[in-house]
Amino acid sequence: MKKIALVTVTYNAERNLSFFLPSLIRNEKSIDAVYFVDNASKDETLPVLQSFKDEGSIHAPVEIILNTKNYGYTYAINLGIRKALDDGFDYICVTNNDIIFDEGFLSQMLQDATVNGVDALGVPASVNADDVGFGYVLDSATHLPKKDAPAKRGEVLREIAHISLLPVDFPHGGTILFTRHFFEKIGLYDDKLFFGGDELDFLYRVAAYNASHAPKMKCAVSLRAFPLMDNLTKHNTGHKIIKAKRMLQGNARVNLKHRFTPTDFGLYREQYELIRNLSKGRLLRYAALYMFALRGLCIEITRYYRMTPSRKSNS
Repeated sequence: MKKIALVTVTYNAERNLSFFLPSLIRNEKSIDAVYFVDNASKDETLPVLQSFKDEGSIHAPVEIILNTKNYGYTYAINLGIRKALDDGFDYICVTNNDIIFDEGFLSQMLQDATVNGVDALGVPASVNADDVGFGYVLDSATHLPKKDAPAKRGEVLREIAHISLLPVDFPHGGTILFTRHFFEKIGLYDDKLFFGGDELDFLYRVAAYNASHAPKMKCAVSLRAFPLMDNLTKHNTGHKIIKAKRMLQGNARVNLKHRFTPTDFGLYREQYELIRNLSKGRLLRYAALYMFALRGLCIEITRYYRMTPSRKSNS
């Protein structure tokens, strides 16, 4: 059996761990190690993690990597990935800790990846505690996702029952299972991105690699391994705006890094879609997010055009 290590970044995640850790216990047969990378949490995250480790809650080794300050998501996740690679793991599962795994979630992912020879397998489909979430409307000809759509869990499962795997151009989702081969070829996340834009940047790099290399990285989406997403509606508007601020600016930076020119409006469109999805009809939140997006865009454009040509090529 291939060895699988799970890597996640915590920052003031005490509430998340109350449901994330039990879901790891339900899947412990599929886990060979867990790496928690903490970005200097100020709540009770560390005591909770230490207790989970000391009590031997799962049979697999648990390692807690401590940062002295909050260095950002990408810096932290790279620490965990490097440690898993150094420890010789064949598969590395990069996941958020605000989700709840169904029993058998990780074993289904591993089966899909190994049987189909997939280098990166994402699981973007999720539902909240009310059993409603975002699944996929599939194209009947290609069986590829056309758009996200609210759906009951059962409706999504019925639609994908005849499909074992959805091939895609790049991996995406809140949980992605990578082979070590993937990171050896593509590299790790861009740790210059504190928060936001990190996955977008990674996807651009995967697409660029696959456009110019053979054999290409084989990427797919599995909807059979179905996670339950925590319903974060208890978070107020202010919390969501603060969290979205760096996300919007990060996405602006990534678009500039990869493809922005004065005549390219792709950046504007992507920022608009992100704002619309985050605001969900709330006028005040929409206005605040739009302000942050415009501010971030102006900052990143100014930085970009102040760079020397050599620094632009390395950014």
